Amino acid sequence: MQAQTVLNSNINLQSSYLFEIPGGDLNDRFGVNNKFEFKLEYLTPHSFGFYLKTGLRLGDVVKEDVLTNLRTQTGNVVGVNGYYADIFGRKRGFDIGIGVDKLIPVSILGTKNHQIRFGLSLVNAHHWIRLIDESKSVPQILGEYQQVYDRYVSGMGVEENLNFQYNSKSKNASFIFGLQFQQIFGKEHRIKFINDSDKANRKDLYFGLKLSYLLPLYSFDKSSTIYY
Repeated sequence: MQAQTVLNSNINLQSSYLFEIPGGDLNDRFGVNNKFEFKLEYLTPHSFGFYLKTGLRLGDVVKEDVLTNLRTQTGNVVGVNGYYADIFGRKRGFDIGIGVDKLIPVSILGTKNHQIRFGLSLVNAHHWIRLIDESKSVPQILGEYQQVYDRYVSGMGVEENLNFQYNSKSKNASFIFGLQFQQIFGKEHRIKFINDSDKANRKDLYFGLKLSYLLPLYSFDKSSTIYY
């Protein structure tokens, strides 16, 4: 008599928060940012997780002054109402991707219920500067004119993950935490307003600390042992 173990496969939903540090050309334009990410994963019986993902980036630190040509000698921007305008920039961005994780069981306190995740994915990323003028007194940055100053960039790249997955005893949920890196090879879409062709191509880097909540949505099979 021989025994064969039939493993289960799942569809999982991951909701993640990341704190990201910029590198490369990105560091000249933005500071750190927050990212909220969602991943739909098919986990095979052999511990490969194939997934689709999307993420939203929000940041408050904009290092590059894109309003230089609107400033007076004192460094202020004057609105049509004759008063100084209070304008501030925010980072906005998103990405979409497809990838795969490999799960490797690890023993923690005598149990092998947890895993290390190694992941690799292909991503398409976008980012830009959103200028906010609460007085709406500077028409040059309103509506379609804001494209002159938004420094919109998009590009393709790769992403690597190294995470630890802690599974609850009931297996109804898991927590994942670790590191995530992106290397994006992007292109400036407003290069005619920058007047510097050397800046047309970019290499944007992200170094992220990640915390995720994994919720199993559907299980195709139940783990069992077949004797024959």
